[in-house]
Amino acid sequence: MKKIKFGKLTLTLDQEENQYSVTSCEQDVTEIEIPARVEGIAVTSVGESAFENCKLLTGVTFPPVDGDAWINGEEFKEIGEHAFSGCSSLSRIVIPESVCIIGYGAFSNCTSLVSATLPDCCIGIYAFSHCTSLTEISALSYINEGQFSHCRSLTALPLKADATEISEDAFEHCDSLADITIPRSVKTVGALAFRGCKELKRVTFEEPNGWYDKNVYRIKSYELDLSDPEKNAKMLSGMDFDDGCDGWFRK
Repeated sequence: MKKIKFGKLTLTLDQEENQYSVTSCEQDVTEIEIPARVEGIAVTSVGESAFENCKLLTGVTFPPVDGDAWINGEEFKEIGEHAFSGCSSLSRIVIPESVCIIGYGAFSNCTSLVSATLPDCCIGIYAFSHCTSLTEISALSYINEGQFSHCRSLTALPLKADATEISEDAFEHCDSLADITIPRSVKTVGALAFRGCKELKRVTFEEPNGWYDKNVYRIKSYELDLSDPEKNAKMLSGMDFDDGCDGWFRK
């Protein structure tokens, strides 16, 4: 497997696809621009743990969207598991629309990350967990398991008007959430999705009717009354597996 150095980066060539992936970086890096091509070969991904714990990294620039590259399957398209985990000085990221996969824990524990501009793509579980300074996020259609757990500065939900699901643990221990609205398009709120959100006082459902609980101890699901925002907040912030609740869903 061919590896080359490019500045502070190490690139690994996928010889079958004839594409490079960034697979590691020198730990003293402070800013980095990921090249679109090296030696005429496209760089299409950042690999697993490539920048993990690069604690001095303050900024990263990803290759821009290129129409010709997209047509040829040579666009920058993936950020691997834990790729930037623990980059505690990284403050802002802008991920291009060409990216279709952001892996498990990709930006977890980026404690200085304030702003994340994201494509509405497949984002892995716990991708931004423990990003304790995060306040600005692009609206998304689907929130995966634990995706923003322990994002203690988050004050609003990054949901598109057509969002369909908030998965379990999604916003667990987001301490700054206080008054939120669940769009009528949402059909599922997973267990523990808002557990431990200690400042959560009001949760308004745009469509409060037709909701049921999923309970591991009962065969039949029971219809919920979600018309009271204060009661909703109390239930969601304390939702726990101990009572058998495995989330809420709307038919």
